[in-house]
Amino acid sequence: MTEHNRRKQLIALGAEKLADHLLALSARNDEALSLVISICANPDEFVTSFKHKLTQLRSQEYWIEWDETSAFAKRLLTMCGQLGASAIDASTGFALVVEFIECDEYIMESCDDSDGEVGDVFTGCLTDLFHTFAKDVEDRDLVMDTLITLTEDDQYGVRDMLVEGSHKSLSDEEMRALVVRLKAMIEAANEEDNHYRTRVMIQSLAKQLGDIVLYEESTLKMYGNLSDESLLTLARLHIAHQEYDEALKRLKDIREGYHYKRNELEREIHQRLGNKEQLIALQKEVFDHSKRKEDFEALIAVAGEELREQFLATEVAKIEETHLLQLTDLRFLIDTQLFERAERYLLNRADQIDGDQYFSLLPIAELLLNTDCLLASTLLYRKLLESILRRGYSKAYGYGVEYLCILDDLDMRIREWGGLEEHSTFKKALQEQYRLKRSFWSQYKSTNHTNIRV
Repeated sequence: MTEHNRRKQLIALGAEKLADHLLALSARNDEALSLVISICANPDEFVTSFKHKLTQLRSQEYWIEWDETSAFAKRLLTMCGQLGASAIDASTGFALVVEFIECDEYIMESCDDSDGEVGDVFTGCLTDLFHTFAKDVEDRDLVMDTLITLTEDDQYGVRDMLVEGSHKSLSDEEMRALVVRLKAMIEAANEEDNHYRTRVMIQSLAKQLGDIVLYEESTLKMYGNLSDESLLTLARLHIAHQEYDEALKRLKDIREGYHYKRNELEREIHQRLGNKEQLIALQKEVFDHSKRKEDFEALIAVAGEELREQFLATEVAKIEETHLLQLTDLRFLIDTQLFERAERYLLNRADQIDGDQYFSLLPIAELLLNTDCLLASTLLYRKLLESILRRGYSKAYGYGVEYLCILDDLDMRIREWGGLEEHSTFKKALQEQYRLKRSFWSQYKSTNHTNIRV
């Protein structure tokens, strides 16, 4: 259910039922109680109460440890919720949000925000509140001046999203007026000044305005060249203006080699232009890079179902011709249910299997076991077991015992070993090589093999 539909259903309940539910919730939840108090308070009472809370934040002297910071962030979010739900006018709300943001020095210096939860309050909730109130403030010059001041004085990196959301509270005309102000600031300042933050603001405003010339100009003045990311942004701006040839030119300037974002934009352009051959080539590039089944299906969706067998046969032949073991190739064979080919692929590259790749190999071993590819699963479980014993990783001995029990049971099911060393020979060599791993062998001897599912 969408938020819009949920809102309609809540409105349909009526004020009385909503009031009853909210009061019941507030009796069990302090945050809900605080919200109810904020909603019911008259504007003057709310402002006085909120300013007192900000004063407490500024005067806080105790250090908040890392494990307490999450609760502190929730406290700040609760304050944001109270401010957003209050009945104060836009100008008052705007002033309180600005004062809240200006508390960043006291807030950030009083806690260990290693996980960024407190910073997220500023870049998320507080930034949204800033623009929510700002769009309705009558003094538009005040809004623009405040936006400049807050961004220019960002000492903790938590105000940088304010300018990114300018379009939420400023019209295009106002954003252009803001650009003029920022350029005037640069011209009036000392030539030795960096002006970095001012230019970043201009660049961001240009991007939001869709102004290609201004974006390129501001980027070149900041960095002296166009990075891959700025070229991608310029391409997106050209696409928004339906200037597809220009967008492709920008993308061609990106460094050579596979580039996911470039490929994505090129596909979008050729999709809009209806260029099927280019789309097939680009989607093939995506698949060649990932070897994911999902990307193969996307390729077939573009090329046509009639080409499925042709593309699949070509890819399988290419995989089998390559002598180097690639887990992505193996995974593709499995995902396309070519289990016998996957087994043969593994057996032919047995000496390249790295048992230390536990997280990649174990799911494959289990899947091959469940599809009766017994030789391949035997090979993988052996590699995993050898890795545990070779590293003397005692914490994983329980898993190693399980793998050896699986191998014991597989021995009873395999009739032809097809060049693979028989289990009895493998086990004897294992016992000799790792005879000093007494803890492992003790666990193995005491294990009830019937509890191991194969």
